[in-house]
Amino acid sequence: MKHPSHLLAMLVLFAASAHGDTNLLEQTKSLCRGYVEGFVSPATDLAYGKRLNGPRGLAVLESPAEVAQGRVQGEHRPWGYGSGIEDPAYQTSMLLFALCDAAEATNDAYLADLARRAFRGLKRMSTISPVEGFVPRGPHPADGKSYYKDSSLDQHSLYVCGLWRYYHSRLASPAEKESIREIIGKVIQRLEKSQWAIQTEDGSTAAHAGGTMLRQEPQTATLLLMMLAAAHDVTGNAHWKDEYDRFGRDENGRRWALLAREINRSREHRYTLFLNQHILRMETLRRIEPSAERKAMLSRQIEATAADMLSCAYFKAWRSLDWLGDESWQDASKKEVANAYLQPLGVTVDSDVTIMDLWQKFDMNRLSPPTLRGRRNLYESIALSTPAMVWQIALLSQKPELVRQVQPAVREMLRRVDFGKIDLGWACNYAVLAALWNVAQSQ
Repeated sequence: MKHPSHLLAMLVLFAASAHGDTNLLEQTKSLCRGYVEGFVSPATDLAYGKRLNGPRGLAVLESPAEVAQGRVQGEHRPWGYGSGIEDPAYQTSMLLFALCDAAEATNDAYLADLARRAFRGLKRMSTISPVEGFVPRGPHPADGKSYYKDSSLDQHSLYVCGLWRYYHSRLASPAEKESIREIIGKVIQRLEKSQWAIQTEDGSTAAHAGGTMLRQEPQTATLLLMMLAAAHDVTGNAHWKDEYDRFGRDENGRRWALLAREINRSREHRYTLFLNQHILRMETLRRIEPSAERKAMLSRQIEATAADMLSCAYFKAWRSLDWLGDESWQDASKKEVANAYLQPLGVTVDSDVTIMDLWQKFDMNRLSPPTLRGRRNLYESIALSTPAMVWQIALLSQKPELVRQVQPAVREMLRRVDFGKIDLGWACNYAVLAALWNVAQSQ
């Protein structure tokens, strides 16, 4: 029998842990409230890439007139990069997925209501294009209808992931589930009609960040299988199950073999700031796939990716354009530019630092020298967005040692970072996602 003093100590520890979880939930909700105020439009219920409640208001976004012409800052850019409205499906769909996980783990009413709001925004998105099944880049919050007509595989696939997760949550009403069956059915029908290619709205050409889903590569294999699995799961249409099985068997099961392949840790620049989308597609596929063997294989891939991202040398493993700009630092002169940018952090592109090392260098009072685009920043991409993305993947893995490795960093982020001073949508979105999945894993 345990000594009474030991029992008292255990009760104190339990109470402290429960109090800590309560504080963690409240801190996470506070971060969500700030994110909604800054980046989610009340007109559309969608998340945008630039802060909407700053001094310029909606003027930080490209104007609806320019959007209608497919321009950004006077340049022909029909995919909308830099407009601020190019990724609402990406950012809102991932938010919805994480909100559903966190709301169900905590039974928190605020998170549930926010998930319902995100769903309303995504449902509204399905009504603005005359082409059924097309997922646009937009709409613009000023008029609720302007959008860029060159979408992408990330917008389409994450849209399906987010809707699928809400469909399987306790939050979705029967009417909402019927809407999701219709929306996802139309998306997948359009893709099949285009012979499994992500195209511009009018179908005249491959999307700038799209093209065929049939390439025999790990990311496109995950993409195609996930889309078919989700379509069958919510619609019940046996045709999508037949196609899922057919593409899974193709070339002696090559797609599944690709998903079982080990990460090539010698390959440089293998990661990007946007790899969370690939992992969310894989996690969605893992949750749908009935085979225990395949589920375990997909779990191993997510775990291996998180472990590698946490331990690898950042400047060797990540591509530079995600943190420096469109130009690469591979030749000598550009390497000098990159090192000048990195100098205040006390590192160079030859430094053997991890994302966890870079996170420790994040400082709200440290401004960079001008980047290649002539602007100064707080090093959000390199020292906050990328770490937060990796924390998401580690938390989604549900592997205890990986979860334990990143949870203290997420808690520290909630304490240290003043998100009200950060205008970069990706940094704030990724932080919210990490915080929500952290709450989900902390219950």
